[in-house]
Amino acid sequence: MTWAEAADAALNGSMAASAGGCDTFYVGTTKDMAREFIDACAMWAKAYDFAASEVGEEVLVDEDKDILVYVINFASGFKIKALSSNPANLRGCGATW
Repeated sequence: MTWAEAADAALNGSMAASAGGCDTFYVGTTKDMAREFIDACAMWAKAYDFAASEVGEEVLVDEDKDILVYVINFASGFKIKALSSNPANLRGCGATW
């Protein structure tokens, strides 16, 4: 299932908004699962020969701690972002993470 979702996320990230492109946000049960998903997305983007960045990391600064988010940026302007499902990571993230 993760493999297919990663393929779909790469397709969605690569397309223009007018063609149905969009951002994808993935929440895994652990940080390792988030990393596995983002790596699968990167593999699909490369296999499809899409213009996409390498997997990067962003840090969301929260009141209590910093939150690691894995990210791939596409030439379309869309992104795939992945993080763990720790409830503290999701609090206050809203739709902007």
